[in-house]
Amino acid sequence: MSRDRERSAVFLAYCLLAFAPLTWGGNLVVGRTLAGAVDPTTINVARWGCAAVLLALFCGGSFWRHRAGLWRERRLILALGLSGLGCFHLLQYTALAHTTVLNVAVLSAMTPLYTVLIAWAISGDRIDRWQALGLALSILGAILIVTRGELAALVQLKAAMGDVLQIAAIFFWALYTVLLRYRPRDIPNLPFLLATILPGLALSLTTYTIREFNLVWSPEVGIGLAYLVLFPSVLAYIAWSAGVRVLGPQAGGVFTNLVPIYGAVLAILFLGEPLRPYHLAAAALVAVGIWLVSRPPATEPLRGEA
Repeated sequence: MSRDRERSAVFLAYCLLAFAPLTWGGNLVVGRTLAGAVDPTTINVARWGCAAVLLALFCGGSFWRHRAGLWRERRLILALGLSGLGCFHLLQYTALAHTTVLNVAVLSAMTPLYTVLIAWAISGDRIDRWQALGLALSILGAILIVTRGELAALVQLKAAMGDVLQIAAIFFWALYTVLLRYRPRDIPNLPFLLATILPGLALSLTTYTIREFNLVWSPEVGIGLAYLVLFPSVLAYIAWSAGVRVLGPQAGGVFTNLVPIYGAVLAILFLGEPLRPYHLAAAALVAVGIWLVSRPPATEPLRGEA
């Protein structure tokens, strides 16, 4: 690959990893809005069931042609589906029914920490001091935006079942991000995504044995579910997978901190909330953190010495 093509691929990866959190910021708002009318299992089943049908219409032939390769990667597909499309979303939608979007967003800022630790455990990755600083800055930026510039407000966040569920949820998302490193390059994105949806959907369906079905239909519910199917599901996962393949799981983990940033921007644009200095400060912190974490590690790894 020429230098120009490599630079273009890296730039595109940055764009893709920036787009996916935009749709996930909307996912938090929609998930919270639907909580009273649709149970978490039904949200996830409707989201990924419809996404699977949509993908099958576009890539059913490719899925069949790559069936041998998909079967070869069945363990990876199972792990990705259960972690990123099953456990993560079931836990997060349940958390949104028991806590606030603010709490969920604050806890989501811990994702890079989980990602780095899981990457270390699975792949033996190391981070240098500059990357550690980038992680700290990005987490601080995310916390700054969701606390409206008042870091002391963190002590007012009450621990609840929803908060505990979200902490568990982000572990599975970090695991999904790290496992994407091992995604085979000989299988196109769409059939591979369709394959990973199936085990996540199967897991979601089994939870009906312990959870009651609830769906109060309305046009607003239909619009919300349609958004979940198209944007944070199909389009975002394609973008996320492609971006992580180029920049790696550590960069993918830190880009998750754009979710609360995007949430603030959407609130300003659509809800008329005023732009405050802390919005700009947080955006700068997250941007610098993304750049530092995305750098290649230095020769000397961080080992914890003074």
